[in-house]
Amino acid sequence: MIPVVPQPPEQFVLVPFDKLRSVRTRSTLIGLVMLPLAVLFGAVGMPWTLFGPTSEDPMTFIVVGMVGVSALFMLMIGAYALMGRSCVKKTGYLSVTACRNLRRVAAVYWGGTFMTTGLSYALVLLMVVTSSASSSGEPIGFNAETYSFLVFLGLPVVLGGAAWTAIQWTLRPSP
Repeated sequence: MIPVVPQPPEQFVLVPFDKLRSVRTRSTLIGLVMLPLAVLFGAVGMPWTLFGPTSEDPMTFIVVGMVGVSALFMLMIGAYALMGRSCVKKTGYLSVTACRNLRRVAAVYWGGTFMTTGLSYALVLLMVVTSSASSSGEPIGFNAETYSFLVFLGLPVVLGGAAWTAIQWTLRPSP
């Protein structure tokens, strides 16, 4: 059973109008950049994984799932960045509690992209290294397509990190 306790009241800080406008503008820009990039990453990454250099290996389906989860985490970071607009009240106040929660959630999703991308890297490298020992198909080896695929797999971490950093700087209550 979860004990229910009263929540502390929401905290607001009076900030200058320029800060309010910058929070609204930057939150919108971060969200509107991350949402299409996440969809594009999922739409390109999942078929590329299925028809790419490691398509013969059974572990490819796990990598496809990890690419999909990374795209979902990127999508969630973008959605929460858009929700940053709701931290600003028209009366000139910034909700410290809501900003803190959004920054924490964005950090959790960025950590999730680290985990899924790390697992994807490990599995792709395992598939490439062990492909010469398999009896079916040709050995994969490290070629331009494998390197470009590995770089592509790292995009969610880089883009999520950039969005997380921008969210951290945008949603800070200090002017």
